[in-house]
Amino acid sequence: NRSELQYPPFSAMIKIDFTGTIKEQVKKSAMEFINYINQSGLIEMYHLESQLNIDHLIITKDREKEKASFAIKINIQKQNISPLKDILFKYILKFKSNEVKLLVDVDPTKMW
Repeated sequence: NRSELQYPPFSAMIKIDFTGTIKEQVKKSAMEFINYINQSGLIEMYHLESQLNIDHLIITKDREKEKASFAIKINIQKQNISPLKDILFKYILKFKSNEVKLLVDVDPTKMW
């Protein structure tokens, strides 16, 4: 149940997806995001090490699409995400890529 797993509305969650057709670009964008969050001090403040570990990033391939599509999905789950939302907003404004799409969903209703 949502309460036991600390899913919204019992905690806050942010889902961040990087998708694109070039695997290396998708991974590079996700790594740049993690470095940005790390430099902001939020990884240490929120203890996000396990949620934002580069080694645990999984690149998935969508085989149903005509073109290969790769994705890295990052889920951050905490009680108070207000400072994180402010930092994310600044990151979204500066994110520029023709090869990678960035999707940020606060308190998502679906995890896929």
